[in-house]
Amino acid sequence: MSEPQQEKRKSTPKRIFLNRVDSYSSRNIAKFLSKSKAGVVADDDEEEEGQKEEEVSQCSQAFQVVGTVCDPSNEPRPYVLEEYCHLDREILLSKLMECHVVIYNISQDAEQVEEATWAVKALHNQTEQFSSPKLFILVSSVMTWASSRPLDPDDPELPFTDDIFYCRRAHPSFKQHIDLEKTVVKIGKSNREIFSTYVVASGLQYGMGEEIFHYFFKESWLGKEAEISVFGDGTNVIPTIHIRDLASVLQNVIDHQPRPYYLLAVDSSHCCMEELVKAVAFVLGPGKIRKRPFEDIYLIQDLSMREIDSFRVNLQMEAVTINKLFSINWHCESGLVDNVELVVEEYRQARGLLPLRLCILGPPAVGKSSLSTEICQHYKLHHITLKETLSEAITWLEEAVKNPDPDAEDSAAKAQELLQSLHDSVENDGSDCPLNDCFYWSSVAKPLHGPSALKGLLLQKVVLVLVIFRFIRDRVAGAADSAETPRHPSPHTPPPAPLGGAQGVPRPAERHSSSRVLHVRWDVPGPPPEEGVQEASDIDPHATSNGSSRCGGAAALLRAPPGWPSSFPYL
Repeated sequence: MSEPQQEKRKSTPKRIFLNRVDSYSSRNIAKFLSKSKAGVVADDDEEEEGQKEEEVSQCSQAFQVVGTVCDPSNEPRPYVLEEYCHLDREILLSKLMECHVVIYNISQDAEQVEEATWAVKALHNQTEQFSSPKLFILVSSVMTWASSRPLDPDDPELPFTDDIFYCRRAHPSFKQHIDLEKTVVKIGKSNREIFSTYVVASGLQYGMGEEIFHYFFKESWLGKEAEISVFGDGTNVIPTIHIRDLASVLQNVIDHQPRPYYLLAVDSSHCCMEELVKAVAFVLGPGKIRKRPFEDIYLIQDLSMREIDSFRVNLQMEAVTINKLFSINWHCESGLVDNVELVVEEYRQARGLLPLRLCILGPPAVGKSSLSTEICQHYKLHHITLKETLSEAITWLEEAVKNPDPDAEDSAAKAQELLQSLHDSVENDGSDCPLNDCFYWSSVAKPLHGPSALKGLLLQKVVLVLVIFRFIRDRVAGAADSAETPRHPSPHTPPPAPLGGAQGVPRPAERHSSSRVLHVRWDVPGPPPEEGVQEASDIDPHATSNGSSRCGGAAALLRAPPGWPSSFPYL
């Protein structure tokens, strides 16, 4: 490599100012830009990083990020070189003058509109004092297009593009945003060689822990509702963009400084609100949605008016300019719905939501149900009970009897045989079930897939539950399911074995014995904890002499293994 090239790679990084680096949007943008190397696009993909490791090691850091924060905090932010809190305008202007690029993000916080207006005007008045050309980028919102008239009344699906931005009409709540956009564009036309300005209208941002869509992720994770609400008819098209893709667009604007000064930053998806909510509910929650009148959304205290207004937007948009001029390494080009599993994984990692699995085994009258209920409520786990599993199995078989599969021979007869066997098993307390010797984790096919696998679960009376699912799957689903590889919830958790002794109701002497054992299987990251099985007296110090337990607050009384989290603080 020649010396001039080496000098170029070792050039001084550009200093970038970014407001509110402690907010969701600006924080993720700052993280992305701070990782960027000169001539190399930031990418978290491990495989590509390995391929480019030698090249990146020879490159210098492209950007140094400084910015304002809303309130001082002890939280470390290694991606920010300097933080400013509550500076007066004169000092803040001096900090802006030290930067090569100034980015004001007003897509999340309307309170920043006034400060951004002052900043662009103040910098414009100081152009004669610039030691080098400066770049001002306003990150706005597609809500400045929300009230735009259709381009063709006969073709409502004709998308808006950034080359007709002069036709846009803002949502009434975003009038200040569009006024600032016009100001930024006007100032940039005066002397582009010294002071260039750009407006980037961002779609609704998602990914890396969520912000505007957090309500739907949270409701799906908590599982309090059997159906996730869609407010309104849900047919409105929501323009979106992953927050990393937005940061990539900004990096390309800084690097290339294109001639167009108004850019749309949206992905290629054209998904409606119903599709977005259904995708999240299917992967993270119950998998079902229900439509409610849009007026009901005003009863949700967790939603701000900005978020409520955003959920009503209905815009078909295409980012023509960025796709034409930039070579963006898209993270989620096809949108949230097509990449929902990736986005859900980002949500879990960003908020520390790790799957927690627990199995409680024991004879009657030792407090399994009460303890299970308390633990599930405290840790937001999916509670798998014998009663519900039996009910679902019987309902499924009854449906199979009424509506047999025409492509499967004797399906109705097999379903009827299974249904009768299940009824007999229930009457005999499971003792006559023909598959009592089969205990496979893979048998719990439905509970261990989907949301339960992500959030964690609690199995109560798991032995008969496993038998039922194995029974149904092998007899009705056929050999295709049997060929599947068993999936264990954890390499540390062995398949549960039946308790010693006879099944069913214990003898009176056993029922009233104070040494009855409640088996608790914990499944947490790391080696299996020693506290996996505890005496009932260790679990509840208020246990009565006859072995029963007052399980109020059982989750607090239960001695958890080391490393078991006390709560989910980010929900």
